[in-house]
Amino acid sequence: MKRTDDTFIYDILIAADSVRDYVRGVTRETFLSKSDAMVQDAVIRQVGIIGEAASKLSPSFRATHPTVPWGQIIGMRNIVIHQYWEVNLDVVWAAATQDVPALAKKLSAALSGGGVRERFVSDRPTRTRSRKR
Repeated sequence: MKRTDDTFIYDILIAADSVRDYVRGVTRETFLSKSDAMVQDAVIRQVGIIGEAASKLSPSFRATHPTVPWGQIIGMRNIVIHQYWEVNLDVVWAAATQDVPALAKKLSAALSGGGVRERFVSDRPTRTRSRKR
């Protein structure tokens, strides 16, 4: 099945929603500590998905959304996948708490009625957190 820009945006929105869920109630200090490695890993995985999906968006879609820092998003994916030993958790935290929510807001705003956002809301499985804090 050929994937379209809509499906890649859908992937980005799902990953962004997961990032939001993973860092909810987590402080920066807790995130940076080794005691919360599972949250770190989960966030890094979703950041990688966001970057990969962004890299698959058509050049025309990216060009029509010039305020989105596509190069930085894709670059971060390349670091977390190919240069994992250079991952800076401060940068990941900033991305998770500032950049990813801003990206989701921009992409949601860019979508028109009847588009991906409506499917995202209705198709998204309910996420429950089993790990206790």
